Amino acid sequence: MPEMDGFEVCRRIKQHEKWQETPLIFISAQGEAGDETRGLNLGAIDYIAKPFNPAIVKARIRNHLQLRAAMRELERLYTLALDANPLTGLPGNNSIIKNIEAKLQAGDSSCVIYTDIDNFKAYNDKYGFARG
Repeated sequence: MPEMDGFEVCRRIKQHEKWQETPLIFISAQGEAGDETRGLNLGAIDYIAKPFNPAIVKARIRNHLQLRAAMRELERLYTLALDANPLTGLPGNNSIIKNIEAKLQAGDSSCVIYTDIDNFKAYNDKYGFARG
């Protein structure tokens, strides 16, 4: 590239807040270990030296996309788990309040009963979590 090389492009993309999560794969004629290390240290998820096998490149891209999808799902589940009731797995107070606020802002006409039952732990202790 005339004005900047791939390393500089990668560095700039990774510095930009909007693009820093963009997965980058180097495909380069520079196959030295130092070049590969440099590209990966700059934030690339893979480095493929020419000549390359197109089927292997497709497989690597597919694997990276699957890993990214799995990571997003784990992040989503983690976020849900942070606010979930540990006994029931149901949404916790923060989720409930956010849902109520969203409905109020949207102007939805609905009825909500939000209650906290005093001493409910005693009921769970006596009858078990499955019934409580």
